[in-house]
Amino acid sequence: MAKGLQWIGGVAIALTLAACNGTGAGNVSPGATQQELSVAAPEAVESAPPADAPEAAGSSAQSSAQNVSNEAPKARRRQLIKNANITVRVDSVNEAVNALRTIAQKYNGDILSLNASENGDRPSANVQLSIPQNTLEAALEDASLLGTVDSSTVSANDVTNQIVDADARLRNLRRTEQQYLKILDRAGAIKDVLAVTEQLNRTRQEIEQIDAQLKSLREQVAYSTLTVNVQQKQAAIALDNPLGQQLGDSWQSATRSMGDLTVGLLKIILWLLAYTPYWLALFGIGWGAQKLLKRQSSRNTTTPSQPSSN
Repeated sequence: MAKGLQWIGGVAIALTLAACNGTGAGNVSPGATQQELSVAAPEAVESAPPADAPEAAGSSAQSSAQNVSNEAPKARRRQLIKNANITVRVDSVNEAVNALRTIAQKYNGDILSLNASENGDRPSANVQLSIPQNTLEAALEDASLLGTVDSSTVSANDVTNQIVDADARLRNLRRTEQQYLKILDRAGAIKDVLAVTEQLNRTRQEIEQIDAQLKSLREQVAYSTLTVNVQQKQAAIALDNPLGQQLGDSWQSATRSMGDLTVGLLKIILWLLAYTPYWLALFGIGWGAQKLLKRQSSRNTTTPSQPSSN
């Protein structure tokens, strides 16, 4: 059992070295001992040609230089995530939104979100479109023709290094997965099978995570987001109104003012009616007080004055 665990540990070390170097894992035999695995990993990395073969070294260097020259144009191609934002003032927001739907269909895109709002006499809308990157500039040009452009911006995020690194890690993990499968076929003890299965599951989980990350990045590179802010133009105010229109406006203002005054008076009357019990109580108190004052004054006037004694 101890030898089996020692064998599994040696294989795991060799696969780790192979995954880090990108090569060497495919040269390791599944049935190798721990000593052979520790020796095989460095040998897989050291691939220098023998000293007595200068012609082979020269041809290898020439082929390597040719491969580099062939891969140079591919390396210069950058992977960019592009986004565009534009604000347009239009005569009709509804017509502009319908036109944006047509633009999305024209360039094989989709509408990601649509938010419309009514702000008094100036409605607006915010529309996000998903457009193929190679047609982003054309779609932006079509959106600018909807009305008057207030602002327009285009941004790009370079994710070339992220894609290259993730792609390299994914290839190494797939090679490591194949090596674990070969080891699993030759493992005999249950503990050895469980140990290899655990490592295999971890590797597959990392493969799924990196694969999902790569798909997301490549989808963002392939499709750009075009955000269009649509705003309604303000209606033009006529400076010279006809006399009839002026009189009509004045009549409407007067009738509106009279109506407001009438409603205000009715509200005051309703308030007074609502407080009638209080008014009656105050009136009764005042009337009673007045009666008492009159009685008191009449008593003072009718009482005879006492004669003075000499």
